[in-house]
Amino acid sequence: MSRIYNETTHEAVVHTGASGWTEAAALAQAKGTLGLILEAEVLRVPDRAMVGGKRYSMLHLRYRAAFRRRFGADGRELEATKKEESVKNTGFLNKVVHELRCDYAMSVEEVQAVVNPFIKAAGLPLPHARAEGSIHLLLDESRARAIELIEGQKIRLKTQTDTAIIESIALMDSMSKTTALNFVGGEAASGEGWTDKLQRKGGGEAAEPIPGEELQGADDDEWGDDDDDD
Repeated sequence: MSRIYNETTHEAVVHTGASGWTEAAALAQAKGTLGLILEAEVLRVPDRAMVGGKRYSMLHLRYRAAFRRRFGADGRELEATKKEESVKNTGFLNKVVHELRCDYAMSVEEVQAVVNPFIKAAGLPLPHARAEGSIHLLLDESRARAIELIEGQKIRLKTQTDTAIIESIALMDSMSKTTALNFVGGEAASGEGWTDKLQRKGGGEAAEPIPGEELQGADDDEWGDDDDDD
């Protein structure tokens, strides 16, 4: 098992949680909730937590944006957007754009209200009161090995229902618009964004025809008939 060391003492930071807590019981209690999508910054390397017979990496994160997970009538997850805009034309080349808060966007206080009771019930330490916007989440240690988290790294993750258990996690790209292709959790957990669809198109599927493409001009041999008659 890999060891994670405290940067100051160079000793492994291990938290032992409450003896009666189990992940299965906690997930059962949160059954029926949708879960969260969180965009965050890694504050420092994760600690280790051992609770309920399982080992986790405990992530120390700083909130950047968050949303309620949403699902359509067919059960497919809907992609979250950071903002919605209302555009009103006020004259020639003039418009006013109003940014509206999505009704499924969440503040850092709303996120903490969901995850902090879960962390506390597991007998694990909460973020320090002076660490503004700080959030602790748990990632199964076997899955944590598949992704490298360093200080300052931007990530996007989804929780498993309204808990502090991470269902899927990905590194953000440099533009912070989409996620990189190193999701931990699988396609079913992460969903498919427009970048995935573009890459899938480049993998060999026939591209959809451009509208009007079938209306081609005349072939070369159709030109010059009049010249032959002269």
